[in-house]
Parts: sequence; structure tokens; C-alpha cells
Amino acid sequence: MKNRSNIFSFSKPTLFGLCLASLFSLQCHDSPGKVRIGDQRKTIVAGAVSGVGEMTPQETLASQDPLAFLYGCRDRYDDQVVDYRCYFTKQERVNDELLPEQGIDVQFRQQPYSVDMSWVKNERRAKRATFVAGRFHEDGQDQAVFVPSGVLGALLPSGVRRSIHGPEAKSESRKTIDQFGFRNSLDLIIKFCELAKGHPEYELRYMGKGRLNERPCFVFERHLPYTGVDGDFPDRVLEVYIDEEWLVPTGCIAYSDEAKDMLLGRYVHSDVTFNVGLTDVDF
Repeated sequence: MKNRSNIFSFSKPTLFGLCLASLFSLQCHDSPGKVRIGDQRKTIVAGAVSGVGEMTPQETLASQDPLAFLYGCRDRYDDQVVDYRCYFTKQERVNDELLPEQGIDVQFRQQPYSVDMSWVKNERRAKRATFVAGRFHEDGQDQAVFVPSGVLGALLPSGVRRSIHGPEAKSESRKTIDQFGFRNSLDLIIKFCELAKGHPEYELRYMGKGRLNERPCFVFERHLPYTGVDGDFPDRVLEVYIDEEWLVPTGCIAYSDEAKDMLLGRYVHSDVTFNVGLTDVDF
């Protein structure tokens, strides 16, 4: 990767593959339903660090080269995650209106890309949405199956097909269903960091450790040259919470202003269970 600190002379995608005696790997965590983090083949490395109270290797990397850390999280995800279930909380500003917070049970599979969402709090037009890449098309547009909310849902329990990029979808959410997922979140965070590099208003900074849903996280803050909803960048300030064990972005909070007074979107994942063996039957 370009413009890396000399301390971290990694070249993607072999960031996790360098196993030198002077470098530390992550600890392994084997617990039912959770991914195994940091085996002997894949490590986030950050130079030799020792001593009580000093930073762990992964935190050192996060503080000294936060973008390299995010690349590393994405590589680890690709190596270890197949699918997951979670509870997804989101609140978004759509068409300049801040919508109520929603709660959604989600099933997600990486290949083929598959998402099943069931609303349990503040459903709007749909109470369920299911999308599998390549399953349904019309006029060259990918389609998802939506089960309407209310009385219409009782009349159409099998749902109706709608374009995932059509006007109805855009009126319901800032993001489309094919943008959901930890991998996609990392992709988008990294993409706009790379696009904004060199701009005086761009910054990606490690803020320290925090907690989200009682789980320890590495917290980052990104600043972009945001010019509005029709501009090239999605937000002015983005707070990113990377779960310390899972190394995925369990929380992203976007604002349109430096003061963080104008919320654009809040996305939080909880009760995450990885690699549960989802199949076509689940979608």
C-alpha cells in the first residue's frame, strides 16, 4: 500500500502472513459460535512491544497507521468469516428527515452474497427484505423480495420483488441492501479514505479504546471533505467502532458537520454470532 509508515512495510494482501520472531500475533479466542481470531498463519503485526500497561500490537498498529489496521481487519475477515447472524440497529436521515431508530434481525452470508432482514422495531413499508445476489433481475436491475408491513403483508405473505436501487428503496434508507455487511462497511470506509488522501480536510485518527454494547472496541474518527448529499463523499465525520476481539466494525456513526450536531446515520450490530452454517434455505 502506498504512503505507509516505514514501521509497517506490509504489502496487501500479505499483511497477516508475516510471521517474524520479533513481531507479536493476536491471541486466539475459541468460543462456540465465534470466529477464531489471530491464528499462527494470520496476525496483525506491529513491531515488538512489551511491558505492563503498554499498547498491544494491534493497538500500536491502529494508532500509528490506522488505514493499514483497517486493511488488516478486512484481510482477517476474508480469511475467517463465512456468515453470521446479528441484531442490527439503525437510524438514518433520509430526504432531510431523521427517521425513528429501527431494530432488525439479520442473517448474512458472504458467498453468494445473501441478506435476510426482519424488522422487529419501527418497520416502515416492509417488515422483511431478502436479497441474494444473482437470484432475481428485471430490466438489468437486481431485485430483492420485500414482505410489506401491515395489512398488505398479510395479503402478500410471499412478498413482492422490487429493485434494490429503485426510488422506493432510496426513499427508505441511505444505503441499499447490497451495501450491508462488515466486509462492505470496511470497503466503504477504506474507499473514501483512499479517495480523500491528500485533501487538507481529510483525516483518519485512532481515538483510543472504547466500548460498544459492553464490548471493548478500537475507536477511530474519519474526516472527509463532505459537501452535501449530492457530493463525492458520504459524510463529514464518521466514528468507527472496531470490536477488539472480532476486528469488524460493529458500530459506525456518520455526521454532516464537524460539531457532530447533524446525524446522518447510526449503524450498530449486537448479538453477533459468526459462522453458523447458513444455507439457501435461510434466504
